Amino acid sequence: MRPAFPFAPGMTGGGIGIFLSNRLGAVAGYIEKGAAVADIGADHGRLGAWLLHKGICDRVQFIDISDKSLGKARELVRGEGLGGRAEFTACDGADGMDRGASAAIIAGVGAETIIGILTRGVDALRGKSLILQPNWNVGALRGGIAELGFTIDAEDIAYDGFRWYVAMRAVAGYTRLSPVEETVGPILLRDNHPRLSEYAAFHLRVFDKAIAGAESGAGAGAKAEARALCVEKGRWEEAMRAAYR
Repeated sequence: MRPAFPFAPGMTGGGIGIFLSNRLGAVAGYIEKGAAVADIGADHGRLGAWLLHKGICDRVQFIDISDKSLGKARELVRGEGLGGRAEFTACDGADGMDRGASAAIIAGVGAETIIGILTRGVDALRGKSLILQPNWNVGALRGGIAELGFTIDAEDIAYDGFRWYVAMRAVAGYTRLSPVEETVGPILLRDNHPRLSEYAAFHLRVFDKAIAGAESGAGAGAKAEARALCVEKGRWEEAMRAAYR
């Protein structure tokens, strides 16, 4: 399932002076109209402000551990006249999240950081829709989600700033992922995402370069690294075959 993003990525939309990148556009597409959202690690607040302005969210709670970042978000939101539907909370992760939130966004950080937030706040987050977008190590996030008792029910790929990103939605549930599903994405594979072949081709190029580097090294460690990389590359080769079925 792909997001129904209401504007072309990179458009401000509705006259608001807020730019949503392709990456944030993929995240925004998973927010249901009328949702009350907690944006954990809100940083500058751009995504939440856009959701409020478009009337997609009735309320957004901007959460960040940094008072400085929250100040930027507060300034942006109030400058757009949206402060009446916004709440600003300085806390670590899901601590202090409004119980009435129906969805939590965690985007723009590494998989390990997201897993840490989910692990510490698992009780508060259970029953909510999780909208996640890691900047790296996506496979580790999928594995961590499964271990915590969440299942991915939607994924999308975005290309932004010469980098590939995956946005996903997870809900409470149990699933067992195969190695290729964990690495590539169960929904991307199931739905044969229209950009799956490009995404897989990028990873194959990365692994070819990494394997060549490992094979040029000396010693048993370099050989073991090359073998492990070849296993990972095989999963992307399987994804490429799936894209052309």
